[in-house]
Amino acid sequence: MRARLIYLVVAVLVLMPISLSAQSRTLLSREALDSLVNPSNSPKAVGSLSLSQSIIDLGDIEDDEVVYFNFEVRNLSQRTITITEFRPSCSCIKVLSKPQSIAPDATLRVSASFNPAGRSSAFGYRVNIYTDLDSQLPSERVMVEGRVVNDDVWLHLPYRAGVLRLSRKEVTLTSRGEERIVVANSGDKPITITAKPTVEGLSLRCEPEVLQPGCEGEMVVWYRGNMDSELDTILILEGVEASPIESVIKIKLR
Repeated sequence: MRARLIYLVVAVLVLMPISLSAQSRTLLSREALDSLVNPSNSPKAVGSLSLSQSIIDLGDIEDDEVVYFNFEVRNLSQRTITITEFRPSCSCIKVLSKPQSIAPDATLRVSASFNPAGRSSAFGYRVNIYTDLDSQLPSERVMVEGRVVNDDVWLHLPYRAGVLRLSRKEVTLTSRGEERIVVANSGDKPITITAKPTVEGLSLRCEPEVLQPGCEGEMVVWYRGNMDSELDTILILEGVEASPIESVIKIKLR
């Protein structure tokens, strides 16, 4: 809900005139909001460019596999057309070719890549192609589709400490407060997670105490001390083979 509200506010500010009166403030329609993210092709460019393919299907992609693809843009007009920008609708797509001019009846080959990191489902993104035919609207667009295949059953626990998967690595505690972190043992041996206190009254336990392979549990961090002032500290997890950086849980005492 918060992200949706921010999206609406940004869209309103973009379209709002610099000189604003109370009478001119109107809510944007769904169509107007969508036009900001997915602008229509420019009517000024109709019939000027053609694409080797308007939809590129990358098929099934492993979640750690960067995929490279190509498409061609042909100039059908009688004048030289300058591509000013390739603008993907997602940062996961990088256009590797530089914008340049295309002579009449000439073709430009465009190379790009898709990085599926952090994605685990079907996707559909656009590469909008802007030219000197229109500075506001794209002259053409390419749709990039596919599906990211992820075999990680612990994808909902994005943080790692060796074989231990965690929902987060930072908690904020008040006096006599506690916070819980969802954890899972992605390894093939039981593990027992502990941590030595760095501040008097700060403790950690795991429920269950012994986390069996392939099982989830909760790591409970609690504080029973007396705070004179706010303090930032850490707990270092023990019982799992992990690097020092991976083993750190950041604690904010407030």
